[in-house]
Amino acid sequence: MNKKQSRFLVDEAAYAVGIFGVIIFIPQLYKVWVGQNVAGLSLISWVGMAVGSIIWLFYGMVHKQKPMIMVNIFLAIIQIAIAIGIYKFS
Repeated sequence: MNKKQSRFLVDEAAYAVGIFGVIIFIPQLYKVWVGQNVAGLSLISWVGMAVGSIIWLFYGMVHKQKPMIMVNIFLAIIQIAIAIGIYKFS
């Protein structure tokens, strides 16, 4: 396998992991907004995760890493929505 093929496989794996990473948060988002259940959730933790995703988003933009940009856009949106739901329903 040459360098170009290896890079392609790593990029594809990054997209797959990124998509899974975003999907894994959807049940929590559903629980907060549809069920209005925020028991056991920490606003500080979710805000912290959103800030982390935004920082990684900027890192991905600086380094022109498309998978990192895409994943962290969606993660930040979901994490901010969860944080807002925790604040609203607490």
